[in-house]
Amino acid sequence: MLFYSKESALLVYDQVNRDNPDLVVKLTPAIAALTGGPTSVTLNQRNTKAVFTGYPGTGVQGNVTVYYDRINLATLFNFVPTVAIKDTILTVRDALPAINDALGLTLVASDLQSPDASLPKPSASPQTLKLNISGNCPAFTGSLTISYTVPSGAFYPDSGPGPKTLLQGNTVAGYFGTTTTAELFTHYQFINAVLTPASLPPLYSGPEGWYKFFYQGKVIYLSISPVASSISWNTLYANGLVYGTDDNGKYPAATPVNQGRIIDFTGPDNKKFYFRARLPSAGKDPYVPGTPTAAELAGSEFEMFNFLYNGTWAKLTNSHWALFCLLKDTLSTTTANHRMATLSGASWTNLGKSSSAGNYYWFPVLELVDKSTVTLGLEDIHGAVDYSLQPCSVSAENTFSLKPLVLGNPDTTDFEPVVVTSENSFALHPPALMLPKTVDFQPIAATAEMYTPPDKTSLTSLNGELDGFK
Repeated sequence: MLFYSKESALLVYDQVNRDNPDLVVKLTPAIAALTGGPTSVTLNQRNTKAVFTGYPGTGVQGNVTVYYDRINLATLFNFVPTVAIKDTILTVRDALPAINDALGLTLVASDLQSPDASLPKPSASPQTLKLNISGNCPAFTGSLTISYTVPSGAFYPDSGPGPKTLLQGNTVAGYFGTTTTAELFTHYQFINAVLTPASLPPLYSGPEGWYKFFYQGKVIYLSISPVASSISWNTLYANGLVYGTDDNGKYPAATPVNQGRIIDFTGPDNKKFYFRARLPSAGKDPYVPGTPTAAELAGSEFEMFNFLYNGTWAKLTNSHWALFCLLKDTLSTTTANHRMATLSGASWTNLGKSSSAGNYYWFPVLELVDKSTVTLGLEDIHGAVDYSLQPCSVSAENTFSLKPLVLGNPDTTDFEPVVVTSENSFALHPPALMLPKTVDFQPIAATAEMYTPPDKTSLTSLNGELDGFK
């Protein structure tokens, strides 16, 4: 807040000098002290009168009466700012550091009328605090109204629909806030996703949405108001909506049904999420009769839900906390019955598993499915199949044409001189003995043919001597 960030005991000097520019000397804490006032006035167009006295030896002496304007915090903050305050802060005095840090102020306990008043415990639900400024505060007047909640915790980007920042607790038991019906099922969407039209119960009319939690490392959602009434435990069991486990459950009905049913929801960004739908649990199955003790409820998800009602995390007060909620837990003394309790935990009763009534309500729990650890069915493929047939186009063509011979360029060979290198080296190598050479002999092929003697020469036909005749 720059100008307003000093403590009021120092800020007042800046205010006086600002509103009294004709002072002979600027007032500072080193030369003068506030000795009278402040007093509220409507004089000289200012709202405050005060008297300052000079310190001896500082060059000023005596008193001076000045008029200036104190800041009305209700005017300065003409809206309700939000402040994060830890749930360990129990008084207004202890909350001042957080308030100052958020608003850029430096309020101190003496500036307030009741600095040691108790502070309603900060929670995930916004609460309002009004700080009334003391009449003796030299720099401020009026009041300051803030809204406060606990500081936000860790951010979980893969925690499913709704807020991703943990407001209270941890991954064992923690609270994110509320999820709207734009992000998750409406009552109508939910019951039509899990029940057949023939078994739909009366739809509950009331505010819709989901509380989002961490429980035992899993993200779960509890309906803010019941989705329906007049539906029995057995009907929910027959539709796989009691236990939320991939088996028949600890106490199956006459006809066992797998309780690992998974439903899906597509959010506004077209991202699909998968959930197991089941009933809430008070922590043990079978469960004790009567009203359980705090020790018996300790660590259960039902106890965690109640943190939003009893002030541990919030202090919600809507009427749905007084409605009876069907629980999945079987009664230990009679397994044909199951437990029920008001969502606030104030009242407990039992009911036959085949019974239903208009004043017993279905508050479903949705458990976010981790797609990396659960086998899911294949996604549906939507499209149109074109069965129209088209004939193949065939054309017959028989043509004859003469084309001139195209002569290409003759190939040429580029001759290059042989590169001769001179090398004179002497090396001894051991003789390499090879296998003896063999000659494969083959028989001479003989041929036979008929002999025809030459014709005889007639002596009478000769004239002369017969050379060589002896």
